[in-house]
Amino acid sequence: MKRYLVRAYFKAGILIPFYTACFFSLLFCTSSAFYDVLELAFVSGMTGLCSLTVFLNCYRKIADNYFFSILSWFLLPGICISYVISTRVDWVIFRNTKSGNVVLSSLYLVIFFLHIIGLFISFQSFRATVLLNHNDKEIMNEQIDKAAMLNNDKNVQSR
Repeated sequence: MKRYLVRAYFKAGILIPFYTACFFSLLFCTSSAFYDVLELAFVSGMTGLCSLTVFLNCYRKIADNYFFSILSWFLLPGICISYVISTRVDWVIFRNTKSGNVVLSSLYLVIFFLHIIGLFISFQSFRATVLLNHNDKEIMNEQIDKAAMLNNDKNVQSR
């Protein structure tokens, strides 16, 4: 599987929600909640790091198997998102807004909703690409990838 394809889906599904979290962190940052909002961007970045398992789909055996592909795409990020939403979001403040920071909890929900949507859309697009190009030898051949990587390494070393 061509690595540039997986890299494009990684950017679309994981990095865009992270950049959005950083933007919202700067936009809604007040001096009293600076570290709380900074923590939001950090946790969003950690979710992005957990999403590096997406690159396991560079191997044809994983990309062709729907079950392994979905596990590599959603397992670690899903665990991270579930943990963050269960520990960082104060669900009581949505019933009683006088006791907590509604804006921060809402930001957590919005950012991690974007992470979930980004993962889902990028996974669907990736699976469509794999199914449509299943017989395309240039995209689906690991040997061509290895040869291209060796040529790139030789070119870099000769400089």
